[in-house]
Amino acid sequence: MKNSLLYFSIFLFSITFLLFFSYNLSAQDLNYNDVKAKGILLDSDLVSHKMYIVLGNLTSDYLISDIYIYGKFFLDFSQLEFGKIIYKADSSKIFLQFASYKSYYNQNEQYPYCEKFQIQISIDDILKIIENKNETIYFQFTGKYETINARLNKKLISSLEKLSIDDEKTNIDININTRPFSLFLILYPINIYYSLDNQNPVINEFASSLLFHNNSTLELGIYFKTPFLSAISIYFSYASIFDWEDNYEVSRLFGLKIYLTVFDFSESLFLRFSSLIGFLVNFINSDSLPEYCLGYIFSLNLGIPITSYIEYFASISLGKVEYSNVTFLFQMGIIINLF
Repeated sequence: MKNSLLYFSIFLFSITFLLFFSYNLSAQDLNYNDVKAKGILLDSDLVSHKMYIVLGNLTSDYLISDIYIYGKFFLDFSQLEFGKIIYKADSSKIFLQFASYKSYYNQNEQYPYCEKFQIQISIDDILKIIENKNETIYFQFTGKYETINARLNKKLISSLEKLSIDDEKTNIDININTRPFSLFLILYPINIYYSLDNQNPVINEFASSLLFHNNSTLELGIYFKTPFLSAISIYFSYASIFDWEDNYEVSRLFGLKIYLTVFDFSESLFLRFSSLIGFLVNFINSDSLPEYCLGYIFSLNLGIPITSYIEYFASISLGKVEYSNVTFLFQMGIIINLF
């Protein structure tokens, strides 16, 4: 009964923590003044709404851009999977990277509501827009309550043209100006341990190190845009491991971590294998002498993107991360993509 209550408490704490941080960290990235300064205002067919597009990163396959729609009421794009580019003779799909969200902007403004999502404009469509720039072209997004059509203007088309170069070739080439790497931070508020050592003085069955209980577990690293080697990071953990009785263990682990991609479905789900080797220090209760040894972790890491900057993260690991020779470690955390 005691263990059941413990696991249920950990589960509730995990859900509450993730929901709390989702609300704050998933808020709109740019305020209204930033959108007006950085974005391009498109001509909307709805008098009640204004649409801005903020151009983002260009990859070898598509251009990622943010759409901001300010209006007098919600159009509700929460179920939208793709929009359309409507040309004079035909149309093509533009896919959304992330689900849109709703937020109140400012009730005192003429357009008090804001909805924002990201779109992927394929390279083929960019070239087609440039080729047909003299005709009328629309973005079309269908919400739950209304459809909005926005005409692509000269400013947007001119910005798209600047992405392309012609190096005396018959076809237009796209200049890929994305960085070869990006920086990320992982925060681990939840660490749950299971020791395979029956003589472990702290972990009889399960033990945990949770946020606000002397747990400072984090990771800072670099993502690489390579097929197999996905990231290298520095891992630091200062964890007080409690058995919910009288014993506890203080574990300090500092090491280098390498990630290899198992699979990565862009903007949907990823699974990575990682290995860590580092310097481990721990002691049991406050009256024991600290032990110094080599620490290591082998992990499977599952991630779910929430926005372009935030990902939920869970991993299950096997290694020497505390007093025991071999311990299972389950972790939940949040990945913050810094830039």
